[in-house]
Amino acid sequence: MAESSDVSMAESSDVPMELTTDILSRMPVKSLFRFKLVSILLKNLMESQYFSKIYLENSLKNNNCSLIFKINGTLHRSYLDHKNMVLKLNNLVIPRSFQLSPEQTRKLNQQNSAINDGKLVCERIEVAGSCNGLVLIFSGFHHIALCNPAFERKHGSFKILPCINYSGFEINPKTNCRNQRSNFRVFGFGYDGYSQCYKVVCLTQSKAFLYTLKKNNRLWKEIDLPCFESTTTSIINREQVLYIQAYKHGVVTNNHLHWNITEYDDEIKKFAKETILSFDLHKEEWVQVSVPDELNQGCTEKEGLKLKPYIIDFGVLNGSLSLLTHCLSDDKMNELWVMKEYGVKESWTRLCNVPLRSGIPLVYHRGEDEYLLPNSKGLGWYYPKEDRLRKVKFNGCGYTEDFYVSTQVNLCYESFVNPFTQ
Repeated sequence: MAESSDVSMAESSDVPMELTTDILSRMPVKSLFRFKLVSILLKNLMESQYFSKIYLENSLKNNNCSLIFKINGTLHRSYLDHKNMVLKLNNLVIPRSFQLSPEQTRKLNQQNSAINDGKLVCERIEVAGSCNGLVLIFSGFHHIALCNPAFERKHGSFKILPCINYSGFEINPKTNCRNQRSNFRVFGFGYDGYSQCYKVVCLTQSKAFLYTLKKNNRLWKEIDLPCFESTTTSIINREQVLYIQAYKHGVVTNNHLHWNITEYDDEIKKFAKETILSFDLHKEEWVQVSVPDELNQGCTEKEGLKLKPYIIDFGVLNGSLSLLTHCLSDDKMNELWVMKEYGVKESWTRLCNVPLRSGIPLVYHRGEDEYLLPNSKGLGWYYPKEDRLRKVKFNGCGYTEDFYVSTQVNLCYESFVNPFTQ
């Protein structure tokens, strides 16, 4: 009787639904799972796309997010709090199918030996991207999954994506999209706001694949590789090659995925042309995004050598495409750039300098004018006006002291998006 009474009271409440939605959209996801048991009305509200949208908008506005990173081969999650300089670590439980036995690993290495020129494949967990609170992870060549880390921490909270058919995976001498490494695979994960569905792109040195998260879709489709004509004329009768940063997965903003590419030549190296490769999630077409003119035109002299700025990292900062650049003539700082108006080259703006050996900032806290900055010393809130770094520490999961945080820490905004309904 008590349960029926609670349901009746909840459903007959005089509180306007708009106010109820606003209150619930500001609460932790963990609490919302308990509230779903209160009444059918609240359950239907919180499972609606409308509520997911409102909840995500509040998370983006208030920097309500967590950090996903790897320590000693395992994934961890920590809720981000600007005021708390000691953050608690929680394990991110991976799917059982990702936990390969030695025999399974040996068989996969044998299967992939032709792909990797006879070299062994290390089956390791990697975070390939995050969008709207969902995180894409993969292991080796055969395991890809999607999860919402804010949901219950159990094996069943991962949506396993189909395997990619790599048949015919080999170096194509005719394509001009390659990498310095003999083999590589990078992903891009984003949401197409026009067709209202999530899409995953996988790039190799010879093929590109696209997967659309739709009901009963079990197939990746092969798509055309990007192919851009070289604009370099300083080297005559010499093939120019575009290199994608193999270690950097794509970042998403403005309905496009992005990768940093370099027009590379053995003789000019650092003087090569920088640009950004972009994939339109709706039109499913490749385009280029121009970088600041300074990166391709401006040169300085040092000890008789011409030195040009170049991109060392890129990402998305508070919804805008951002770059971290460095010039060899500057021994102390990197420069942070942001594209204030997407697709408009002239809108690239230099924001500030950050210390060397730093990665792209993850978050900008407007109230304190601080950037959450990963670097070789860990992770901290950086105040550029005074060149001051407030170091963030972690505890839990057996870690009680400082530890090295990779510059590829992934930021995940809290959301109520269910991967199994996508």
